[in-house]
Amino acid sequence: MYKGLQPPSTDLDDVGDDTELSQYGDVIYFKDAPHAGSDVWWGLSLWTDHLSVDELARRVRRRRANGADRARYTTAGALREAQFCIYHSRDEGHVTVMRKAAAVPWTQEDRDAFNAAFTEPEPAGGTP
Repeated sequence: MYKGLQPPSTDLDDVGDDTELSQYGDVIYFKDAPHAGSDVWWGLSLWTDHLSVDELARRVRRRRANGADRARYTTAGALREAQFCIYHSRDEGHVTVMRKAAAVPWTQEDRDAFNAAFTEPEPAGGTP
């Protein structure tokens, strides 16, 4: 499990292809690139397993899901095919997704590849 405050010196890639990953977002926004100034400015944090919208809202926002909350899903293999590295990080259940060689900033092509690896967002309570 990598917990450094700088990008890893090698392309860490220790999450199995079949591992399901969940991302929290809302009706307006899902993070699709790292942001300068964040703790992990070279990658994005996702959760392992297929977590419900409510589970994600509780973990990310520390509250129950509301009508604006959404979740989307992918696998480590789908992100790896799009040229991302996925490794265990931070805390139990977290993974970090980064471009090969921790390339930043992510280009629009990188963002598009990241977004294309996910299912359509699901609202709290399931498919609309």
